[in-house]
Order: sequence, then structure tokens, then C-alpha cells
Amino acid sequence: QVAHALALLALNHLKQEKFAEAEPLLREALTIRSEHLPDDWRTFQTQSLLGASLAGQEKNSDAEPLLISGYEGLAIRAAKIPPSVRATRLTEAIQLVIQLYDGWGKTQQAAAWREKLSQVK
Repeated sequence: QVAHALALLALNHLKQEKFAEAEPLLREALTIRSEHLPDDWRTFQTQSLLGASLAGQEKNSDAEPLLISGYEGLAIRAAKIPPSVRATRLTEAIQLVIQLYDGWGKTQQAAAWREKLSQVK
């Protein structure tokens, strides 16, 4: 429950583009979830959101592995994500990777992820 509350607060910061404020909250939520729920899809969503907070601070090399592994973790566990939010969670994770690559000027990587986005159902 603590990790959930931290992640929600961090998500509000991300929506307001307060990336530096979101980072420590997401780090703490990820630590808790990694320890107690290492195979849960929400752990990987948190990882993806942490990547987004770093990308928002232009810490692109730190953000990239978190965003990619966050998406991959979600994709592997897609069947465990509630059907009502499955496509949304996968789409959001891919969009965060695309935003990273667009902002970083890596157009080929962004295009490859846009292709993945078109395949989400």
C-alpha cells in the first residue's frame, strides 16, 4: 500500500512535469515493489515511470534501460494485467520510450517503437 501511494503521488508530479520531485518517490516505490513483489506487473510499471522521471530531467542514458525493461516486464506479464487496463498500460510504456527517443533525437529508435505501438491490442 505504501508503494502504491508513493507511485500515485509520483504520477501526479509527472503529470505536472515535476520530474525531479517524482524521482525519489518512484525510487522508493520501486525498491518496495522489487523486494516484496518482484514479479508483479506493477513493479515494471513503476520502473517505466522512474525512467520517465529521468527522461524528463534529460538523464537519457539512465532513463533508457529503465523504460525498455519496464515495457518488456509489462509485455511479458501482460496476461496478469487486468484486461480493463492492459492495453493502456502497455501503450503508456511504449509512448514513454518514444518520447525519450524523440527528445534525444534518436529517430530510428523512435520509429521502431512506433511500430510496436501499432501492434498493441
